[in-house]
Amino acid sequence: LQLKKMVSKYKYRDLTVRETVNVITLYKDFRPVLDSYVFNDGSSRELMNLTGTISVGYRASCDRCWSQ
Repeated sequence: LQLKKMVSKYKYRDLTVRETVNVITLYKDFRPVLDSYVFNDGSSRELMNLTGTISVGYRASCDRCWSQ
């Protein structure tokens, strides 16, 4: 689905589209999807959310971590 269609009923749809585009530009693995969200009162609504992975670089700085 097109992003604008996903958020067509949102109150702040232009802001939502702009911020979503900013995020998916930074995190290439993210993509918008529609999913059902259930509120505490039991009501539900189809909402757009982002799914994907944020890469985290890691480099060990300890070559003798298990020494006493």
